[in-house]
Amino acid sequence: MGPVVESVDRALRLLTVLGSGGPRGVTDLARQIEVAPSTAHRLLSTLAVRGYAVQLADRRYDAGPALLAPGANRYGGSVTEVVRPYLEQLFAECGETCHLLVRIGHGGGDVLFADGLESEQGLRVGSRTGMTMPAWTTSGGKAMLSELDALAAEQLALGGTDGADAAPARKRSAAFATEYAEIRRLGYGVNENESERGVTAVGVSLGIISGRHVALTVSLPSVRVTPALLRSVAASAVDVAARARAALTNAD
Repeated sequence: MGPVVESVDRALRLLTVLGSGGPRGVTDLARQIEVAPSTAHRLLSTLAVRGYAVQLADRRYDAGPALLAPGANRYGGSVTEVVRPYLEQLFAECGETCHLLVRIGHGGGDVLFADGLESEQGLRVGSRTGMTMPAWTTSGGKAMLSELDALAAEQLALGGTDGADAAPARKRSAAFATEYAEIRRLGYGVNENESERGVTAVGVSLGIISGRHVALTVSLPSVRVTPALLRSVAASAVDVAARARAALTNAD
């Protein structure tokens, strides 16, 4: 075996750790690859720039969109590769900005915009690929959370809050339970100015792919949304999700 380039070896070991589990703090990651926290932080910052890592709201790191793409899964391709044809179908049908979302973070409480296609319309929502947001603020996140059992969904809505913050969180959790029941009935979730002001989105869950809970979303500027347009987009999203689920189930 030839000589090992230490910096490359450290980065590769860090990628292995990021890809093998949930989010971790800098100190924990540094311990696992046997480097100083300052060294781990520099490596993580570089990996984040290249899309191989993402920093969550709680400052921990998880696998980024670039790390999701290379690995083979049980369907014979990466998560993004497997879902990409359905993302393209949805984009072709709607002509609006579409994304692939992956649940990440502690307990899956956040979503990563792992892939996306941006609309060519003059007034459009830009690509959010590479960004992370709390799952419960996004349409695709809601669609995925609606598939969890009630206890798991409540724990994510509470978000570990206690004391003065617990009562509002419990109220939010109760509201979500009602909303999630409606999402299960309709087959899609809606986000109206919740994740970002001026943005309305429809999201559908595709279920679990290679151990990752994933969803497709369609995002539109709120000023262009009408009830008829929202129904049309939702119908397209539900139809594409059904085709994706059927194909992936058959391929498994």
